[in-house]
Amino acid sequence: MKKIIIALIVSLIVVTMGLAPIMSYAADETEATKLVPIPVPVPLKIYPSDDATLSEVCKLMRNGTKVVLEVKSLSTNDNRAIMKFRLHSVEPVEIEKVEAEKRDVILHLFVCGATNELEIEIRPFLPRQSWDEESVSWYENDGEPWEYGGGKVSGPVITTFTVSEADIGKWIEVKLTHKQWQKLAPNGLLGGAGLVLKAVDEDCQWEKRSAKFKSNNTSTGKKPYITFE
Repeated sequence: MKKIIIALIVSLIVVTMGLAPIMSYAADETEATKLVPIPVPVPLKIYPSDDATLSEVCKLMRNGTKVVLEVKSLSTNDNRAIMKFRLHSVEPVEIEKVEAEKRDVILHLFVCGATNELEIEIRPFLPRQSWDEESVSWYENDGEPWEYGGGKVSGPVITTFTVSEADIGKWIEVKLTHKQWQKLAPNGLLGGAGLVLKAVDEDCQWEKRSAKFKSNNTSTGKKPYITFE
C-alpha cells in the first residue's frame, strides 16, 4: 500500500514539474507560429473625372455622356478625345509617394473599334476655362467658344502610340514617363490637367483612320484609367 502511495506522489510531482513546462512551451510555440495576415497594397488606379469626343463636322454636338471616345482623321471630319483626372478619393500620402519615387504613368484604354491603322499623339489639354464632359463640343465649352477650335492648345507632344483593327477587343497601355507627364504643368496630370488624344496626321484626304475607346460612362468595367509603375 505504501509503495502505491509513493508511486502516486512521484507521478504527481512529475506531472506538476514536467508537463506544465511542456504545455507552456507548446502554447508559446503556437503563438510564435500563428500566421498574421499582411495587408496587400491596392494599386493606385484613377479613372477620368470627365472625358468627351470633340467632333469637327458636328461642331456644336456634345458627346461627353456617350460610352465611346473616338479619335479620327478624315479630311475636315476629324475627331479628338479629351480627358482629365481628379484625385478626390486618393490619399495625399499616395500622391506624395508617386512624386517622390518619380514613377511613370500608364494610361489604359480599351479598344472597341478601329478603321485602318491610326497613329495618335497625346498632348496637354489646358484650356484657360474649366470644363466638364456634359458641356463641351468642338466649338465651345458651356456656351462659350474655346480659345482654339477643337480644344487645340499649344503644347508639346508627350508621346505617340498606334491603334489598328488587330487591337479591337483588347486593352492597350500607353506609358508616360515621369518626365513626360510632368510636362502637364502647371498642376500636372494629377492636379486636374487634361489630355487631348488626336491623330498625328489630321485632315487625311485619302482614307478614314479612326480608333474608338470605351469612355468613363461605360458600365462594362472597361473605363479608361491610369496606374503608376
